[in-house]
Amino acid sequence: MNLRRLSLLSVLGLALALAGCGNYKLTSANLDKVHNGMSKKEVEALLGKPNRIETGETLGIRSSTYTYSKKDAEVKIVFFNDHLMLKNGTFQ
Repeated sequence: MNLRRLSLLSVLGLALALAGCGNYKLTSANLDKVHNGMSKKEVEALLGKPNRIETGETLGIRSSTYTYSKKDAEVKIVFFNDHLMLKNGTFQ
């Protein structure tokens, strides 16, 4: 096997390994930085993209629930009109 091919396989292997690691931003320390009034963009900057998003609207108030899951832990973050109003759960 030539050096170029070996290098390419090494890079591909590393990329696959990192992709399997999940969301590295999803830590208890980052969750502690999340507070009421934050925007979705600010929360995603700290925690990354959520595993699931549920949206709805009632009486003109838009709501979104972001669910972050990590092993046996789960956190739900609820936004009303794009501002964080509730954070429930913890990460180990």
